Order: sequence, then structure tokens, then C-alpha cells
Amino acid sequence: MHLPVLVPEVPLVVRRYTIVPKESAHLPYFPGPTVRGAVGAALRKLLCATRKSTCDGCVLQNACAYAMLHDGHTPLDRRSGSGAHAPPPVWIRDIDRGGHMPEGRPFRFSFVAYGPAIRSLPYLDEAVRSAAERGLGRDRTPFDLASAIDEERSDLGALMESRIDRWTSALRGSAGRLWIQLASPVNIRLKGDAWNDPGRPLPSWPERLIGGAARRRIALEKRWIRPSADVSVSVPSALRDAESVELELSSLQRVTLRRFSSTQRRDVELVGAVGDLQLGGSGITSALPWIAAAEVLGVGSGTTFGLGRIRVEA
Repeated sequence: MHLPVLVPEVPLVVRRYTIVPKESAHLPYFPGPTVRGAVGAALRKLLCATRKSTCDGCVLQNACAYAMLHDGHTPLDRRSGSGAHAPPPVWIRDIDRGGHMPEGRPFRFSFVAYGPAIRSLPYLDEAVRSAAERGLGRDRTPFDLASAIDEERSDLGALMESRIDRWTSALRGSAGRLWIQLASPVNIRLKGDAWNDPGRPLPSWPERLIGGAARRRIALEKRWIRPSADVSVSVPSALRDAESVELELSSLQRVTLRRFSSTQRRDVELVGAVGDLQLGGSGITSALPWIAAAEVLGVGSGTTFGLGRIRVEA
């Protein structure tokens, strides 16, 4: 199946890290914010030349790999997109659950590097090693970096098309149904005047997933590449592909996570849904490119910490 909206040629790498605790350890149930915070601190220590307390106003910001990778600061040679600090071109995609870990039990997580972030992967490798060695969790338990391997390394369009082709073939034998697991908390808010109308029903899950995937693609492409008019994406056009997609089954539960925000200097809540969805309907094939984007790029709030991770089967 050819993509109805062209995907720009942008490289993407998913790197899988395995670290092993040197003694018994305890991490939060969802440790994405803990891992990102520790790796971010190690990146800053590795790369910051001025040792200032904040990146704002730093004369080296436009040349700093830390400012790009962690804060999402766009260098001067990049087209600036949505906001001063969003979205970074590196994010957590898969991460093991936390809790008690006996000494020697592997703990795994993946980082995605998008576009220009790929050239800085050696910095990320060293930051993961350093963060693990310095210790994670409330007791700062040290870990050893056991391995860092590429799970996927390709062009974004190729990654999406391989998924679409696989699902299209499988749909022929599954009565046109798609199963979607919300593997980490998913919270998708569709913005705009149409959705602010109090008389309009809340968006359905097909609308949330497809509209959220389009927003995610738009944000990353405007921020980190220069897409031509031929590859432009719009949320309204994506939502038209959701009109004939039906939610057939839903088994979800609400999850609330808390993390400390160093920017806001306080605890903040991360809220989302986890569980399973079954989608069908006459429009399911048209929706596949958007669902593929959601699986590859993540969707909704908190993707930087590993939230918004979906897995798809047909």
C-alpha cells in the first residue's frame, strides 16, 4: 500500500539498552521519567561547556547537542516549529516496568533518535552508561550497561510502509479488524475551535489516535526537517480518514502517574489510558498510515518519557 500523504525522507533509529543492577534495586512502577531525568542529567554533565544553571540565554545554545537532544532547542540552521522546547528529537519508546529488581536482573528500555539526533547517538550511549553507573531510583542503585543495539534503523517512510503492508495482508484474514494495545499511558487532546465546542461529542478513540498521530508528525516535521508542500500533513485531512473507522471493543483503565518537574519545580501528574482497543469498519485500511505513524512516533502527551506507546496487531 502506498502512503496517501508522502512521508519525508527522514532517518530514524530505535536503540535498545540493557542495564543490570549491581545490587537489589527499586524503580517506580513506570520508570520513564526517572530514566529520562537521569540520562538528561548525564548528558548535561557530558556536554555543557558553560556549567550555567539554565540553558536559557546561553551563548552556546545553538551549537549545543544537549540543548537539542534534551530540551528540543532548534539550532539556527533548522526551521523552527511549535514552541521553544517541544518536541525533542529523542524520546523513550519502550521501557520495562519498575518495582523491585534483584541483583543481576536485566532492565531494558529504548530511545528513538529522529533526524538530526542520530549523529549524536554516541553521546546518548555514553550518557546512558554514566547515568546507570551513577545510580537510578530512590536509592541511587548503580547499574552496569550490558548492551546497546539498534532495534530499527531505517527511513521513517520505509518503517511505516512495512507495517502497513503487513497489516493489510493480515486484515484479509481477520475480518478487517485491528487490535491496538495502549502499552503505556495514552492521553490525546485534540485542539482547535471545533473541539472546544461544548455541544460537540468528545472525540472517539479512532479520532484521538488518528488526529493525535497527525499532530505528532506535524510537530516533528516542522521542528526538525523542511518538508515540501507535497508532504504536508493536516489534522482535518487525517480525521477524514477516521470517519468510517469504528471502535468495536474497548478494555481500558485510567492511570495516574506523578513525577517531579525540574522546570516547574513541583510534582506534576501524568494521566492516560492503558489497555486494548479493537478497531474495524469500512475505513480501517485508509487509517493504516496514521496508525503506523502513531506506533513508530508515539502519540499524545508525555511521549518524551515513554508515554503514548501503542502496539498494533491485525
